Amino acid sequence: MLFLHETEALVKAENLEKAKIVSTQFLQKIGTNALVEGNLKEYIQPSLEAAVWKDLNWDNIANEIKNVWIVKPNIITLHNWKVGTYFYFQKISIN
Repeated sequence: MLFLHETEALVKAENLEKAKIVSTQFLQKIGTNALVEGNLKEYIQPSLEAAVWKDLNWDNIANEIKNVWIVKPNIITLHNWKVGTYFYFQKISIN
């Protein structure tokens, strides 16, 4: 129960990276837990991926999205990498 309160506090504080680490460690210790797995998969990870796009530095965005695609290769992450790279090259070609 303490773990759930800690994770909830981290999410409310928008410390999603730490919430992901704590949730992953919990799953490694305890094993499967539908609530924790669902929270990690349906909220924490997507929120981390969405947060990348808030950075206005397209070099950072393109690199981070590329790393997401390498870890989780699928059509969505490939598309995101393409979009991030496109805007990165648009920015550097203007400068």
